[in-house]
Amino acid sequence: MNKKVHGKIKKKVGYQIHLHIFKIKIMALKGQSIRKGVDILLNGKKVEKQVILDLSETWTEAQENFFKKMIKQGGSFKIQGNEFQAKAPEPMLTSRGEKDSGIIVYPE
Repeated sequence: MNKKVHGKIKKKVGYQIHLHIFKIKIMALKGQSIRKGVDILLNGKKVEKQVILDLSETWTEAQENFFKKMIKQGGSFKIQGNEFQAKAPEPMLTSRGEKDSGIIVYPE
């Protein structure tokens, strides 16, 4: 007789009862995921990187990927009822303070 009890399977074998606990892989963002220069607001308040890393421990892999994409492009979004606002970093500037023009291609 097998009986499911809150994430555990109770298995009766003869006179003994064995508990098999499901192993759950805990996913979490790493500190490198949140780059320097990105401002992140959680429910309207600016938070430290560690707060977001702690929250991310309960996220699914899809939610982590979504968060990473959103902090790259910026914008408002929700994950597990928490509202985030990410302000993407400004584009890289040259030493003159101008936007980098990229690779210059000369006609042949």
